[in-house]
Amino acid sequence: MAEESYFEREKARLLQEIATGMEDLISTTNAYNRNIEEAYGVGREFKTVADLWGTFVAGATDRNNELHDQGVPGTGGTTFGASTRW
Repeated sequence: MAEESYFEREKARLLQEIATGMEDLISTTNAYNRNIEEAYGVGREFKTVADLWGTFVAGATDRNNELHDQGVPGTGGTTFGASTRW
């Protein structure tokens, strides 16, 4: 068999370099994808807590507004705390 030419050796070397680079790229992309999925998962976990907290705050605000609207007992309905509403 004839000896490989310089062109054939360079072609093989470059193809190997490209293949190695592609493997590295795929590996890095997969790691990046896993990190994005983990971050998204953490965000979803906090969404339920945020929704629960929002419900609590809305309920507390509504209850606070009801108390302010009723006024102080024994004063004929005068609302002393009206200026302290949220």
